Amino acid sequence: MSDLFNNPLFRIGLCGGFLAMCVGPMLTALLFYFWYSANFKKANAWKEFAHQHGFRYASPNPLLGEYGSMTGQFEGRAISISSKARSRTLTTTIVKVKVKDIGSFFLSTGEKGILGNIYRTTGGSNMTVETSFDERLSTNSSAPELAKKILFTDKGLLVEIKALIPLELLVKDDVVSVCVRGNYADGARLLRLIRLAFHFSAVLEQNLEDRPVQ
Repeated sequence: MSDLFNNPLFRIGLCGGFLAMCVGPMLTALLFYFWYSANFKKANAWKEFAHQHGFRYASPNPLLGEYGSMTGQFEGRAISISSKARSRTLTTTIVKVKVKDIGSFFLSTGEKGILGNIYRTTGGSNMTVETSFDERLSTNSSAPELAKKILFTDKGLLVEIKALIPLELLVKDDVVSVCVRGNYADGARLLRLIRLAFHFSAVLEQNLEDRPVQ
């Protein structure tokens, strides 16, 4: 046994094991600190964005990788912005905008996955829009013809949606919501998301006002 303790290889292994026990937790703590600091910095950018645009800001749970939420008025519309960790690998940014009364109408379009739709909606009919759109997005609505009219009223709107490929764009219960993959930390990306929600809201309301009276 004494020969084992005097063996240089045993001493090297023992020292290596001791160092691993000490360094491992320290390295883990260091990595966590940098991860937490990065999330805190991005969450603080949300807070600054909220103050810049006069929104109320609610702090997040940084351990979940979220940035908090904002609510308020933007160009005359009620709006809310939030980030959400849906799983260990999927975080999302969501913008919701209040629109005029749309009754029971709903329209949902969103990213397709390997196994089909990322999300599921019920109560409507699946519909086709155009080839390049349908290849990447699936669409469902309670009134397919009206939904198609809304999507094609403004050519720029369809281009914006295809460029963004939202996880889900949903019109339901007098709210337009746009949900995208990832936490949008900088103001330019947040404004782009807000502009899409507002553009869609304006086109939606225009087409609903033009509907013939039943």
